[in-house]
Amino acid sequence: MKDLFYLLVIALLLTGYSLKSQNVYDKINDEFMNNSQGYGLLEKMTKEIGHRYTGSPNGIKAEEFCYNYFKQIGLDDVYYDEFIFDGWERGSLSFKILSGKDTLGIKAYSYANVTEFADVSAKLIDLDNGLEDDFKKNAKKIKGNIVLLNYGAYSFDNKKKNIDIRQKALLAVKYRAKGVVFIDDRQNGAIYTGRVAGRNNILPIPAIAISIGEGLHIRQLMKEKSIVSGIINMTNVIGIFPARNVIGVIKGTDYPDEYILIGAHLDSWDVSTGAMDNGIGAATVLDLANGLKKLDLKPKRSIMFVEYMGEEVGLLGSSHLVKRLDSLGMLNNIKCVMNLDISANLKGWNVFSDTLCSYVDSVGKLFLKYDDDSTYKNINDIYIGCASDHQPFFVEGIHSIRPNRISDGWACYHSDCDLFYWVNKKSMINSARYTAMMLYSLANIETFPPKMTSEKTKELVLKLDIKQYLKGWGHWKWGD
Repeated sequence: MKDLFYLLVIALLLTGYSLKSQNVYDKINDEFMNNSQGYGLLEKMTKEIGHRYTGSPNGIKAEEFCYNYFKQIGLDDVYYDEFIFDGWERGSLSFKILSGKDTLGIKAYSYANVTEFADVSAKLIDLDNGLEDDFKKNAKKIKGNIVLLNYGAYSFDNKKKNIDIRQKALLAVKYRAKGVVFIDDRQNGAIYTGRVAGRNNILPIPAIAISIGEGLHIRQLMKEKSIVSGIINMTNVIGIFPARNVIGVIKGTDYPDEYILIGAHLDSWDVSTGAMDNGIGAATVLDLANGLKKLDLKPKRSIMFVEYMGEEVGLLGSSHLVKRLDSLGMLNNIKCVMNLDISANLKGWNVFSDTLCSYVDSVGKLFLKYDDDSTYKNINDIYIGCASDHQPFFVEGIHSIRPNRISDGWACYHSDCDLFYWVNKKSMINSARYTAMMLYSLANIETFPPKMTSEKTKELVLKLDIKQYLKGWGHWKWGD
């Protein structure tokens, strides 16, 4: 009944809201179409800072860049949210193949949270897809050797399923391999980087990735020679690192202690400049803050702009912010969280809240008049993905929304070709203008739907079939 009540309230509000707001949306649309700063800010970040790995000198530069920008545009409040974490930092890596008398150097990247030091020379054992059956069949050969396997999975019947690379890495440890080499499956030759060990765990053996071309070459050599060996030399840094979320606020007029939080993760992996993941989102948050401040629209509810650090290494910044807000008695004041992660080519919204999804669908129809040649079609779903910075919020029952988007550059996700080259300026402008309209609209709902109860949140999590995923992250709160 409560949800029905809020839907009726929303319908009544919108009948009088549409004409009054349309003029505001015209202003927002014109501002971002003509004066959007996001693309230029992203170019500046990628060229002058480069990667933004959490805890690194570049990460610190990126934090300062955003802090100074928020200050420069005159937000009402600007501050750092500091935290420290058990971290891992990439060091040196050399991977060579010995085939008969020939020694070949192979380009490779280490996965995150693997051993601090490795000096391994051992026979290569091809485990094909690296599923548990592959390990079992070769159990006697694996001990003391280096396993070679696919990042993806090929040539098996539909009854079998691939498993996550983390599980494959743990199987290599279980069967006492000395190292694991993943063959990336991307046809453009890019090499994926990311995590194979949990946030507070270190994989005790080296785990590295090579391109599909190099992998197929090695497999050919293994067919031609009776013994092909691998040599992995690796050093990494493990320790305690500092990091800071960067926060800026536009104060609301009527409900200054209630917040619509819009954020994006500022950090990236260190093998590229992280333009798509997630420079595009981080720059858009800066752009939104600038555009809305410049328009001086005076929202009823406060808007909190957040640049999170540590998303790539375990949702560290957003998890810390949730705990900090809770300790300050402010968590219930966060009425909605908007998360921009790889947020180009907006076509609608994914919403964790059936009540809010109805509102988003209704108000989104007002934006269709601006849909010239953009992808925006007001396609909205009661859905939410995991593994990004809205996750620590929605498990607390906070309404969450993220772009339903079509992104460029997926072929370079988490790899060394995630560069500014991939970013389309028009896509960034389109996403910024529609996001600004929705952000302003949410900040001006007269009566915001209350935070979801724990039971309602659990019900929605189960409906969306993300229980096991949340368990893997340690974010399952319901005990069974």
